[in-house]
Amino acid sequence: MKQVAQIKDQIWQALAGKPFAALVRSTIFTIENSLPFSRSNGCDIINEILDLSRKMIQILPIKWLQIQQEIQKLKKKHIYLPTKQIFDLVVSLEVIHNQDVLLQYLHDIGEILYYPDDKALKDIVVLDLMLLVDMFKTVITVEDPKLQTAALRDAWIKLNTGILEEHLLRHLWEKEEFCDSSDDKTFNFFVSLMEKFGLLCEKRHTKNKGRIFYVLSRLKPEASAPPKYDRERAVSLFHDFGSYLPDDLFQRAATKFVEKFQMDNYEPQLSFEHVELNIDEHHQVILYVATIRQRRMLQTTIVRTKILNVESAEDKPEPSVCKKVLSFLQTELKVFSQSNARGLKVKMYIPCACSPKIENAHLHIISKFDQAVLPCGGNAMDVTHYCRLFADSAVLQGDSAVPQGCVDDFTIQRVCEEMDDNWRQFGVRLGIGHTVTKEFEASDKMMHHWREKTTSSKQNQLAVLHKALTEHGLTNLADWLFGETKSDGFKDQDLSFICDHLGTEWRRLAVRLGIKWIDIDKITDTNRNIRVSMMDALVSWRDGCAKQIPTMIKALRQQELNSLACNLCRRHAYIEDTSFEEVTVFQDQSKNGCLTDLHLLTISEMMDENWRQFCIGLEIPKQKLEQNKEKCSMSIVDTTMHSLVQWRDKQNDDVNQWQTVKEVLKTVGRTDIVDSLEARKDMY
Repeated sequence: MKQVAQIKDQIWQALAGKPFAALVRSTIFTIENSLPFSRSNGCDIINEILDLSRKMIQILPIKWLQIQQEIQKLKKKHIYLPTKQIFDLVVSLEVIHNQDVLLQYLHDIGEILYYPDDKALKDIVVLDLMLLVDMFKTVITVEDPKLQTAALRDAWIKLNTGILEEHLLRHLWEKEEFCDSSDDKTFNFFVSLMEKFGLLCEKRHTKNKGRIFYVLSRLKPEASAPPKYDRERAVSLFHDFGSYLPDDLFQRAATKFVEKFQMDNYEPQLSFEHVELNIDEHHQVILYVATIRQRRMLQTTIVRTKILNVESAEDKPEPSVCKKVLSFLQTELKVFSQSNARGLKVKMYIPCACSPKIENAHLHIISKFDQAVLPCGGNAMDVTHYCRLFADSAVLQGDSAVPQGCVDDFTIQRVCEEMDDNWRQFGVRLGIGHTVTKEFEASDKMMHHWREKTTSSKQNQLAVLHKALTEHGLTNLADWLFGETKSDGFKDQDLSFICDHLGTEWRRLAVRLGIKWIDIDKITDTNRNIRVSMMDALVSWRDGCAKQIPTMIKALRQQELNSLACNLCRRHAYIEDTSFEEVTVFQDQSKNGCLTDLHLLTISEMMDENWRQFCIGLEIPKQKLEQNKEKCSMSIVDTTMHSLVQWRDKQNDDVNQWQTVKEVLKTVGRTDIVDSLEARKDMY
């Protein structure tokens, strides 16, 4: 029973802070298989499941189960089908609404593979995942002697060095029962699928030699010496996965890295746990599995190979290159960690200057590069160059689904490292009862307990922790951990973070923030680069807005960008005020039925395939619509919005714009839009 209790504790630690933790019961059921079912406590489990099922928020429609059963039948004949055919099946079974949600649900439970937002994968749905695994195995692991013909001998030799030629890949897949490798569309789909999972990547610009792919998982495990480089011209980062680095993670991450940064005329050097490649004419990146103090970590080293200014004393890599590499690592390693069933937690470290040898290095765990000095025993380590090279880059902070204001694992670890023997008194400052603190043997156990108990409440854990650290005399640690929380506004780094998560919908967000569409249009005409346009618009808004954070959060919520809103709240330790109402500059009360940009945006977002008929009803020329559609990158919402703004601005002052629009909406059968807008207080 002691071992069972230990396992239970491990499970609860893994669940701590997760949104679904409340659905997991703490009861342990002991089952005796030698007894009849009625006496084996099996009924207790059934009753527990039934009790839990009554608390499910949403019940799935029975037709969804029927569609799942039909798809299971199709698996007997097809490994994949066109997405359109699957939608036709859904319609034939009378599922009219939430079709995309249904397919996403089947994807989430592992029934199918469905990627509607991926350009290369959206037109095909994979039905049989196990057959898909068999296809992938022929490339990355299993060697079938029947496939190793003499004519392909050289191609097989190259494959064992990580180089896969297209004709060999087609040969491997043509023997698969449901795969027609001669069909380019099918072949390209499965190649794109392997690229998405980081199993292979295509070599660029192979000219007339046929396509070539890098497959790092085919490389043989071998002992490799630590990479050699000039430490004065290099900088290294280490990523730890809880002292455990899965065998496939390095190969997948390195494959993604090669796919992103490979250069023409520079062949990457590949080995099982050691990859070197040039990412531009002046920089090389080395990816290596380093063992430091018996912990296997991913070491990423950026090396300056050429110095532009020979008179400069600083010969470290360029900051722009370092930030680009770090941003990539953060994105990909976070994806791998979240998708990994083992629930990996990524922590980033930098080596301390006190350790000349990497294998025995003293490492500093780091969350953000905003401190010039880090403590090392009784001394201090100058990390100014790290701040210069990596500052302004977002850092892995854990699962974005963690509630706002929640303390992450890194913060707990950092606090426990600095805590003195009076950690139980510190627990009292956090709000844990004095008697309860005596139940814990270590400070980290106590803090995880505190986080678990306060996650479901509206209490901002970051604010509570900051106050407790200050009261406990750890003011330096409090400032180091929560320096950003004192700001009421956005820095350029924050706006860049927002831009990272926006797409073509950024113009609509700008309207909700109070920027006129005509000004947005001027910004886009001035800048061809979308990223620059986004930043210009957000900077312009920020400089004229007093309540930046609540205004932005509200606009993101209105546009259903909830994940980004949660990330911003957590980034700034901000608790949303649901009573907050921000009146934007251009949303004033209109007279004579004049329509604001927000009114027009509401209409545009509710429009569907009849948008063109609606615009023509307003006597907007068809040629103008086509011009606007091309200008707005084929987006129906933006095209409609742009056309309506042009129409509105040409109307005379005595025209009741709303009455005109209302009549046309009724003509095209969109009375629902009329009802929605008339319910607004600022409509006439």
